[in-house]
Amino acid sequence: MIIIGFTFVTSCNKNEIGTKTIKFSNTDSLSFYQYGYQGYKDITNKNLVIVRVQLWRKKRDCLHGLGICSIKFFPKEKSSLDNNAKGRTIDVPIKMENGEKYIILYYAQDVSRFTSKELKLTVDTNLPLGNLNIIAGGYQFRKDLGDYGGYLIPLSKK
Repeated sequence: MIIIGFTFVTSCNKNEIGTKTIKFSNTDSLSFYQYGYQGYKDITNKNLVIVRVQLWRKKRDCLHGLGICSIKFFPKEKSSLDNNAKGRTIDVPIKMENGEKYIILYYAQDVSRFTSKELKLTVDTNLPLGNLNIIAGGYQFRKDLGDYGGYLIPLSKK
């Protein structure tokens, strides 16, 4: 009986169930670049519209989980922006190409240790932004964006 108890404790300490190893990861502390990052430099001042994106999942009370909780227009005063800031509430410009509007979220750190499943960004409900929306759903991580990858999030018309 002591051997069985000892074996059970050893298995729990190794995070093993049968032959599968449980891998724990936490994406809650990952950082994103704000307006001022080189990926946003192609936007001219006359077309500049800044939005404030609150990260984390709405389903988790906007406290945990890789996602977008809310989005709102940000005042045009550029002096109120901290170009070097990183965090979970970020200010990014709306980009427009071929008549389509979108935002890009660029990672500010290496995320290569995470799997594509762990890096899936989730929007739990449609998020209104004036006459635009971010549609609820999952958004795949793109390695080709910026220094460390990120997300291209389309803004669709209501």
